[in-house]
Amino acid sequence: MAIGIEDRVKISPAAWPTKAAVPPGDLTKYAPVGLGLAAPLVMNPWDDLERVFARGSFYGASERSGDPIRDAPVNDAAGGVIYFDSNVDLAQVAATADLLGVRRNARDYAVFATESSDPPKDRYLAQIRIVEFGALNLFGAVPGPGDEPWLQTLTVGELLAAFISAQLSRWGRGMSSELQGTLGGDGDWAKEKLAFGLMVENADNGVLRIWSRPWLVTK
Repeated sequence: MAIGIEDRVKISPAAWPTKAAVPPGDLTKYAPVGLGLAAPLVMNPWDDLERVFARGSFYGASERSGDPIRDAPVNDAAGGVIYFDSNVDLAQVAATADLLGVRRNARDYAVFATESSDPPKDRYLAQIRIVEFGALNLFGAVPGPGDEPWLQTLTVGELLAAFISAQLSRWGRGMSSELQGTLGGDGDWAKEKLAFGLMVENADNGVLRIWSRPWLVTK
Protein backbone atom coordinates (compact mmCIF):
# COMPACT_ATOMS: atom_id res chain seq x y z
CA MET A 1 0.00 0.00 0.00
CA ALA A 2 1.34 3.41 -0.97
CA ILE A 3 -1.09 6.14 0.02
CA GLY A 4 1.73 8.68 -0.07
CA ILE A 5 1.56 9.87 3.54
CA GLU A 6 3.32 6.97 5.25
CA ASP A 7 6.44 9.03 5.94
CA ARG A 8 4.47 11.82 7.61
CA VAL A 9 2.02 10.09 9.96
CA LYS A 10 1.86 6.82 11.84
CA ILE A 11 -0.61 4.48 10.14
CA SER A 12 -2.12 1.83 12.41
CA PRO A 13 -2.84 -1.74 11.32
CA ALA A 14 -6.41 -2.56 10.39
CA ALA A 15 -6.78 -4.90 13.39
CA TRP A 16 -5.73 -2.28 15.97
CA PRO A 17 -6.69 -2.40 18.76
CA THR A 18 -7.16 -6.14 18.92
CA LYS A 19 -9.92 -6.09 21.54
CA ALA A 20 -12.32 -4.10 19.34
CA ALA A 21 -15.58 -5.81 18.39
CA VAL A 22 -15.52 -3.78 15.17
CA PRO A 23 -11.95 -2.57 14.69
CA PRO A 24 -11.63 1.10 13.81
CA GLY A 25 -9.46 -0.06 10.92
CA ASP A 26 -12.41 -1.84 9.26
CA LEU A 27 -13.20 0.77 6.61
CA THR A 28 -16.10 -1.24 5.21
CA LYS A 29 -18.19 -0.06 8.16
CA TYR A 30 -19.11 3.42 9.32
CA ALA A 31 -19.09 4.90 12.78
CA PRO A 32 -22.53 5.40 14.36
CA VAL A 33 -24.02 8.84 14.83
CA GLY A 34 -24.23 10.31 18.33
CA LEU A 35 -22.20 10.67 21.49
CA GLY A 36 -21.85 6.95 22.12
CA LEU A 37 -21.94 7.34 25.90
CA ALA A 38 -23.41 4.73 28.23
CA ALA A 39 -25.40 7.35 30.11
CA PRO A 40 -28.64 6.50 31.94
CA LEU A 41 -31.91 6.96 30.12
CA VAL A 42 -33.71 10.21 30.92
CA MET A 43 -37.10 9.54 32.54
CA ASN A 44 -39.49 12.45 32.89
CA PRO A 45 -42.23 12.54 35.58
CA TRP A 46 -44.91 11.88 32.95
CA ASP A 47 -43.08 8.94 31.33
CA ASP A 48 -43.61 5.23 31.66
CA LEU A 49 -40.86 2.65 31.14
CA GLU A 50 -42.13 1.56 27.75
CA ARG A 51 -41.98 5.10 26.44
CA VAL A 52 -38.51 5.69 27.90
CA PHE A 53 -36.97 2.57 26.34
CA ALA A 54 -38.65 3.30 23.02
CA ARG A 55 -37.12 6.78 22.99
CA GLY A 56 -33.62 5.68 23.86
CA SER A 57 -30.85 7.78 25.34
CA PHE A 58 -29.96 11.25 24.09
CA TYR A 59 -26.35 10.37 24.92
CA GLY A 60 -26.14 7.10 23.01
CA ALA A 61 -25.27 6.26 19.41
CA SER A 62 -27.42 5.11 16.53
CA GLU A 63 -26.58 3.19 13.38
CA ARG A 64 -26.84 4.95 10.06
CA SER A 65 -30.06 4.52 8.13
CA GLY A 66 -28.86 5.77 4.75
CA ASP A 67 -31.34 8.64 4.89
CA PRO A 68 -29.43 11.96 4.83
CA ILE A 69 -32.03 13.71 6.98
CA ARG A 70 -32.41 11.02 9.63
CA ASP A 71 -28.64 10.49 9.76
CA ALA A 72 -27.96 14.07 10.81
CA PRO A 73 -26.26 14.09 14.25
CA VAL A 74 -28.66 14.67 17.15
CA ASN A 75 -25.93 15.99 19.44
CA ASP A 76 -24.05 18.16 16.97
CA ALA A 77 -24.92 20.89 14.49
CA ALA A 78 -22.31 19.91 11.90
CA GLY A 79 -21.26 16.85 9.95
CA GLY A 80 -22.07 15.12 6.70
CA VAL A 81 -20.45 14.24 3.39
CA ILE A 82 -19.07 16.43 0.63
CA TYR A 83 -17.58 15.60 -2.77
CA PHE A 84 -15.19 17.94 -4.55
CA ASP A 85 -12.98 18.17 -7.61
CA SER A 86 -9.21 17.84 -7.64
CA ASN A 87 -8.85 21.47 -8.73
CA VAL A 88 -9.91 22.62 -5.29
CA ASP A 89 -7.73 25.05 -3.37
CA LEU A 90 -6.45 23.68 -0.05
CA ALA A 91 -7.69 26.82 1.72
CA GLN A 92 -11.20 25.89 0.54
CA VAL A 93 -10.76 22.42 2.00
CA ALA A 94 -9.74 23.88 5.35
CA ALA A 95 -12.75 26.22 5.38
CA THR A 96 -15.08 23.37 4.45
CA ALA A 97 -13.62 21.16 7.17
CA ASP A 98 -14.32 23.93 9.68
CA LEU A 99 -17.89 24.19 8.43
CA LEU A 100 -18.34 20.42 8.90
CA GLY A 101 -17.09 20.58 12.48
CA VAL A 102 -13.68 18.98 11.93
CA ARG A 103 -11.18 19.66 14.71
CA ARG A 104 -8.33 20.53 12.38
CA ASN A 105 -5.79 21.23 15.14
CA ALA A 106 -6.04 17.80 16.79
CA ARG A 107 -2.91 15.63 16.87
CA ASP A 108 -4.04 12.78 19.15
CA TYR A 109 -5.50 10.46 16.55
CA ALA A 110 -4.95 7.16 14.79
CA VAL A 111 -4.93 6.74 11.01
CA PHE A 112 -6.20 3.72 9.11
CA ALA A 113 -5.65 3.45 5.36
CA THR A 114 -6.56 1.27 2.43
CA GLU A 115 -6.40 1.22 -1.36
CA SER A 116 -9.05 -0.27 -3.60
CA SER A 117 -8.19 -3.32 -5.68
CA ASP A 118 -11.33 -2.76 -7.76
CA PRO A 119 -12.08 0.99 -8.15
CA PRO A 120 -15.01 0.56 -10.59
CA LYS A 121 -16.78 -1.54 -7.95
CA ASP A 122 -15.61 0.26 -4.81
CA ARG A 123 -15.90 3.78 -6.26
CA TYR A 124 -12.71 4.96 -4.58
CA LEU A 125 -8.96 4.80 -5.19
CA ALA A 126 -7.50 5.27 -1.71
CA GLN A 127 -8.95 6.33 1.61
CA ILE A 128 -7.95 7.05 5.17
CA ARG A 129 -9.99 7.15 8.35
CA ILE A 130 -8.92 9.50 11.13
CA VAL A 131 -10.02 8.48 14.63
CA GLU A 132 -9.33 10.65 17.65
CA PHE A 133 -8.30 8.40 20.52
CA GLY A 134 -11.28 9.47 22.58
CA ALA A 135 -13.55 7.96 19.92
CA LEU A 136 -12.39 4.37 20.35
CA ASN A 137 -15.38 3.63 22.58
CA LEU A 138 -17.59 3.94 19.49
CA PHE A 139 -15.91 0.81 18.16
CA GLY A 140 -16.08 -1.12 21.42
CA ALA A 141 -12.35 -0.66 21.77
CA VAL A 142 -10.40 -0.08 24.96
CA PRO A 143 -6.66 0.37 24.36
CA GLY A 144 -4.46 -2.03 26.26
CA PRO A 145 -0.71 -2.14 26.95
CA GLY A 146 1.16 -0.97 23.89
CA ASP A 147 -1.88 0.87 22.53
CA GLU A 148 -1.22 4.10 24.40
CA PRO A 149 -2.19 7.25 22.51
CA TRP A 150 0.50 9.32 20.83
CA LEU A 151 0.72 12.70 19.13
CA GLN A 152 1.02 12.69 15.36
CA THR A 153 3.46 14.99 13.58
CA LEU A 154 0.66 16.49 11.47
CA THR A 155 -2.54 18.07 12.69
CA VAL A 156 -5.78 16.70 11.26
CA GLY A 157 -6.01 19.69 8.94
CA GLU A 158 -2.46 19.18 7.72
CA LEU A 159 -3.15 15.50 7.16
CA LEU A 160 -6.18 16.25 4.97
CA ALA A 161 -4.01 18.56 2.86
CA ALA A 162 -1.19 16.00 2.73
CA PHE A 163 -3.54 13.25 1.54
CA ILE A 164 -4.95 15.44 -1.22
CA SER A 165 -1.46 16.49 -2.33
CA ALA A 166 -0.23 12.89 -2.34
CA GLN A 167 -3.15 11.71 -4.46
CA LEU A 168 -2.63 14.60 -6.88
CA SER A 169 1.00 13.55 -7.22
CA ARG A 170 -0.13 9.97 -7.87
CA TRP A 171 -2.95 10.62 -10.34
CA GLY A 172 -2.62 14.23 -11.53
CA ARG A 173 -5.27 16.92 -11.79
CA GLY A 174 -6.33 16.12 -15.34
CA MET A 175 -7.61 13.06 -17.16
CA SER A 176 -4.43 11.00 -16.82
CA SER A 177 -3.99 7.66 -18.56
CA GLU A 178 -3.46 5.99 -15.16
CA LEU A 179 -7.06 6.74 -14.24
CA GLN A 180 -8.45 5.22 -17.43
CA GLY A 181 -10.95 2.47 -16.69
CA THR A 182 -11.15 3.16 -12.94
CA LEU A 183 -14.82 4.05 -13.36
CA GLY A 184 -15.59 2.19 -16.56
CA GLY A 185 -14.72 5.01 -18.96
CA ASP A 186 -13.91 4.18 -22.57
CA GLY A 187 -11.05 6.67 -22.89
CA ASP A 188 -12.90 8.58 -25.60
CA TRP A 189 -16.47 9.63 -24.82
CA ALA A 190 -15.96 9.20 -21.11
CA LYS A 191 -12.66 9.81 -19.38
CA GLU A 192 -11.87 9.60 -15.68
CA LYS A 193 -10.64 12.56 -13.65
CA LEU A 194 -9.54 12.71 -10.02
CA ALA A 195 -11.91 13.92 -7.31
CA PHE A 196 -12.33 13.50 -3.56
CA GLY A 197 -14.84 12.77 -0.84
CA LEU A 198 -14.78 13.96 2.76
CA MET A 199 -17.06 12.48 5.42
CA VAL A 200 -17.51 13.37 9.06
CA GLU A 201 -18.58 10.00 10.45
CA ASN A 202 -19.00 11.28 13.99
CA ALA A 203 -18.40 14.98 14.58
CA ASP A 204 -18.55 15.01 18.37
CA ASN A 205 -16.04 12.16 18.74
CA GLY A 206 -13.71 13.17 15.93
CA VAL A 207 -14.10 10.35 13.39
CA LEU A 208 -13.77 11.25 9.74
CA ARG A 209 -12.48 9.89 6.48
CA ILE A 210 -11.23 11.27 3.19
CA TRP A 211 -10.87 9.38 -0.05
CA SER A 212 -9.79 9.88 -3.63
CA ARG A 213 -12.18 8.83 -6.35
CA PRO A 214 -12.55 8.95 -10.12
CA TRP A 215 -15.39 10.71 -11.85
CA LEU A 216 -16.39 10.58 -15.52
CA VAL A 217 -15.94 13.56 -17.79
CA THR A 218 -18.18 12.91 -20.79
CA LYS A 219 -18.32 14.57 -24.20
